[in-house]
Amino acid sequence: MKRNFRFFGLCLAVASAVSFFLVACGEGDIIALGDTSTDRGQIGEIITTCTTNPEKCIPQVPSSSSQGSSNVPSSDSGSDPSSDSGGIPSSDSGSDPSSNSGGVSSSSQGGTPSSNSGGASSSSQGGGASSSATAPQPGTTCPADASPLSPPPACSWSPSPVVSGDNATVSVNAPNEDCTKRVFSVVTGFRVGVAEFPEGEPIQISGTRPTSNALVTFSWPLSVANNVWPEEIPNGIQSIVTCGDRCSVVSCPIAITAPPAPVITGTFAFREFDYTGTGTANCSSNNAYFIGTNITVDGANSKINNTLSITNGGAAQAGCGDITVEVSGGGLTGTPGAVTTAGVITARAVATCRGTLHVLREITATVVGPPTLSTTACTWDTRNDTWGGGARATVVVAPTIQNQCGRTCTGPYFAVGGTPRTGALSVGLLVDTWTSDPQTMSGITIGASCGGTVLAPSRECPNIVVKDPSATCEYTAVMCPGTAITQVTTAPQNLAGVAGSRCFYATSITDMRGGGWIVNGTVVSGSGCNNGGEWGLPTCTTVLNSIEREDGGYYIYAMGWINNFVTTNTQNGLHPNCR
Repeated sequence: MKRNFRFFGLCLAVASAVSFFLVACGEGDIIALGDTSTDRGQIGEIITTCTTNPEKCIPQVPSSSSQGSSNVPSSDSGSDPSSDSGGIPSSDSGSDPSSNSGGVSSSSQGGTPSSNSGGASSSSQGGGASSSATAPQPGTTCPADASPLSPPPACSWSPSPVVSGDNATVSVNAPNEDCTKRVFSVVTGFRVGVAEFPEGEPIQISGTRPTSNALVTFSWPLSVANNVWPEEIPNGIQSIVTCGDRCSVVSCPIAITAPPAPVITGTFAFREFDYTGTGTANCSSNNAYFIGTNITVDGANSKINNTLSITNGGAAQAGCGDITVEVSGGGLTGTPGAVTTAGVITARAVATCRGTLHVLREITATVVGPPTLSTTACTWDTRNDTWGGGARATVVVAPTIQNQCGRTCTGPYFAVGGTPRTGALSVGLLVDTWTSDPQTMSGITIGASCGGTVLAPSRECPNIVVKDPSATCEYTAVMCPGTAITQVTTAPQNLAGVAGSRCFYATSITDMRGGGWIVNGTVVSGSGCNNGGEWGLPTCTTVLNSIEREDGGYYIYAMGWINNFVTTNTQNGLHPNCR
């Protein structure tokens, strides 16, 4: 009968791992070891599993009641084999396990549960076993009939406190060598089981310093029956010590302190900037890098000067590994390299000290985006966008390069079909030689380049109609009634008190007072204009703002007496179309 009870206890210890055997343990009378080969094979398989792979007997074991679960002793190595230390209850040689004060009694379907004083009775309808999430695990509590050890054993960690990231060993004292000792922590939650701590062997502690609101926890790679335990082990570590019929459970708390903070010396700074000017309206920042610059750490011309070192030594040693540099921002995600986007970049010097990552230094710099052209559109200085072949077409307002920031740039320049043309915008675009009508110049843009890179976006210009320079002119007789183009006076004027009925060409007018005026076919109201404010007249600048230029300037017809007339002509005659 004692032999049968041994297998009953073994069955209880591995019930969660072997489902078919759980049914047998949870209902009916104690199973006798049958004579059939099937019975012997099943029992043998369980014995082999728990003997060769004891960890496979540790996972979750459903319990029938807290009292019954507490009656699973851990015995000493010198006792009867029937009271073995694997969480298997022992029995008296002459007693029936069903009436043993430390045993577990179960009733079969339809049977009457035993009423023994120390056991827990359970009834398993359909072969299932009742369970409790808070039930003790096998071998983690003393038997109810065991006497406590006196003096009680003590559990300690060395060193104490242990520095986070260092090794520590746990030890338990016991009255004599016949005692068995076991250190463990019951893990509850999604997985329920027992985490075993080896006594006297170094354990890597990678916990964090405790706070006022949290218990000290630490990681320890455990694997039970191919299931990895949660990384955080509770501080509720205990040891069970069994010496014959005496047994005590003691607490084994572990104190973890933070390692010394690393003491850092040296320089960590950005250098070798692409732009170090004083800053202008066109530049977003000083001490900046351009897009495409490779942010390097090593070498004489590296962009980061890193001479950091950690000086902790002796008892206060920080225990740090190599210092590495991480760069983020500017299109980088941690590894140094070429920046691809504008914005702030951050470099961090980091080191892992006793399992904890430390940021030693952190610095920032700015990446300046590529230069761009201002938003000024390309607008020709004539209404009809028509020039004679060989003339130079100019724009009303030329775009400029923004955010040059010390970069060497070319332009802005005209380009036709993507090919840059020589000459500044102020000089104008040389119109193609006229061959025959109709003839058009197209694909005209204003662009620029910096460091060999063409800036975007370019500005598109209207097409130019190319005409025979000897036959094309915007001048018409409406502008100067009865006056041929050959009769137009083109020299700059500074007249006072002369007769009118004359036609002039000018590129600017500062004084135009007299008996009536027509400018490019538009009649000017009143007596004219004067930039000096005389006669209470509007300025000529204001008057001319509402009149389109023709052939690059103004055809002015004095209808009556000329009191004052002052002009200039920067084209040295008529517009080329009319020469």
